[in-house]
Amino acid sequence: MEWIFAGALALVFLLFSAVFLFTKLIRLGKPAKTLALQLEKLAEANAKVPEITKAISALGEDPAVHIAKRQRFLREARARKRARERRLRDRDF
Repeated sequence: MEWIFAGALALVFLLFSAVFLFTKLIRLGKPAKTLALQLEKLAEANAKVPEITKAISALGEDPAVHIAKRQRFLREARARKRARERRLRDRDF
């Protein structure tokens, strides 16, 4: 008798979970479509990346190179400032 009750309970749980998952899938249909559209737009944007980099390089130097040059210039300026301060401190008045 217990086996029949356990089997019936298991079938009810399976049926309930199937209905629950089906309703979730129906509810998730619209967000899934919007997600697919967003992924498609992202793929199109990624396809345009080489064109964008070519256009940027046509305008001038690479921004990363510009940033690296600026950082190097600032490092050298700080080093010159430290050396000047050191020279001024070491002078005898």
